[in-house]
Amino acid sequence: MIDTFQIFEELKESLPEDVARKLASIVGKIYSELANMVTREDFSELKKAVQSLAEAQQRTEQEVAELRVTVKELAEAQKRSEERLTRFEKAVEELAEAQKRTEEEIRKLSLACGITSVENIFRRKVFSFILTLSMRLPFGDKSERWVIENRQDK
Repeated sequence: MIDTFQIFEELKESLPEDVARKLASIVGKIYSELANMVTREDFSELKKAVQSLAEAQQRTEQEVAELRVTVKELAEAQKRSEERLTRFEKAVEELAEAQKRTEEEIRKLSLACGITSVENIFRRKVFSFILTLSMRLPFGDKSERWVIENRQDK
């Protein structure tokens, strides 16, 4: 802080009092203005901060560009996935239709052979297998009797 009174006292020794007072006041104002101004050191720090921000901005722009590429690749992968899913759904629909046609053909064949349902075909095959198996394996009289008593095609 500047002592304007001391400046005034020194100036009044060689100048009239009103001129010394005015000059001391002007020197005080100039000092206040200079104290509020940016120094070279402040300016140097500001330059460094601006440079650092510019470098950070460049890195951010680079990262944004990389993210744009990644998002584009993800969008393309999503599109391919959706196309595969659409093909898969179509294949499932076609398989369901083929299954319906197969079931209808089996029903027609069953009726033509005098069999009322596919379930009966399965039961007969299973029973035949069990009967064949029981004849070959030594289970004794009880298991043979059970098989004969529980035949489904009686």
